[in-house]
Amino acid sequence: MAFELAGRRGKMVHSVEKANVMESGQLWREVVTQLRDAEYKTIALHHMYADNCAMQLVRNPSSST
Repeated sequence: MAFELAGRRGKMVHSVEKANVMESGQLWREVVTQLRDAEYKTIALHHMYADNCAMQLVRNPSSST
């Protein structure tokens, strides 16, 4: 759904997970990357750790990165 919405908007998806701590986060990162590579090549994909994402939202809530 995120890629579909991004295709109509900013052409960017941020994937947020805890791959540095949880194995399920690593799996999520792999699956999201494979999906983007297979079906949504025109959409930019950025991975972020959840704690970094929270800090970025607090520091600059209007930022798109």
